[in-house]
Parts: sequence; structure tokens; C-alpha cells
Amino acid sequence: MPPAVAMISVLAHPDQRLKDTATNILATKEFVINLVSEPLAEAMNITCIDAPPGMNELELAKLKTASSARVKPPRVSESPVAYECRFLTSLSFGPNQVIIVGQIVHAYVDDRFVRDAARGLIDTPELKLIGGMHGARWYAKLSDRFAMDRPTWAEWVRQSQAK
Repeated sequence: MPPAVAMISVLAHPDQRLKDTATNILATKEFVINLVSEPLAEAMNITCIDAPPGMNELELAKLKTASSARVKPPRVSESPVAYECRFLTSLSFGPNQVIIVGQIVHAYVDDRFVRDAARGLIDTPELKLIGGMHGARWYAKLSDRFAMDRPTWAEWVRQSQAK
């Protein structure tokens, strides 16, 4: 089975340099992706501030950390889901911007949201996650969901012939 991977995009700092996030990942080869829930939106926004190098944005946002299981960087303790990652590769499409791809070596999910650990079932609606959209200020709530059954090839052929 291929490794689970995750990707993040780090925009340039307004001073036209790499943000500390990218600099730290490229230097240490480890990172944690903390998923953001609706209650954490304002704190997440503070962590994106154009702070000077070396400033701890987590402290500015009054976020607490917890030790990670398999990587050195800590996770945000309030985040309902965190992916501990080891650096695989990076791509740059502009000055001081970088896309970073990491292998997920450990996934944390807050016990409150686990419905069946043996089967890996998580109450995803209850996570109340938000997702980044376009630009640096647009986000989406992930509360408008729908399900679709994926057809098999045999069903597709049978339905196509019936028409």
C-alpha cells in the first residue's frame, strides 16, 4: 500500500521572504498539519499574521500545544485532527512560495469524534471543519454535504445499454 500523503501550500510573507512555516519544514523535514474547526477559525487567522521572523504565532493566538507521537514538532492541542508528517518533496511556482508534500506518519483524532475505532469511523460532520478556499481570506464551512454511491463498471455498462 502506498504511503498516505498530505500537501500544504505556504504563501510568501508580505516582506517577500519565505514564511517561518516553510523555512522550519525545509530545515527540519518534519511538520504537523492541524485541521481547523469553526471554533478555531479566529485563532487560525491570527497564526497567519505577518509577524517578524522568530515570533511564535501560536502564542499570539493563545493556542496550546501537545506532544506529537512520531515527529518533533508539537500539534495544536485544540485541533480535532492533526497529521504528523515527514517531508517528501516541495515545489515552487513563485518567489518565496512553496508547496510541501509530506508522508503522514501518524494521524491524531480527538476521541470525542471517534465513533468506531476498529473500523476507522469518525463523525466528520461533528468536527465542524473549515477549509481554505482561494486567496488569503476566503474559507468554507464544510457543513453542506451530500453523498453519492460510486457506480461499478458493470453497473455503468448495464445502465448505458438500458438507455
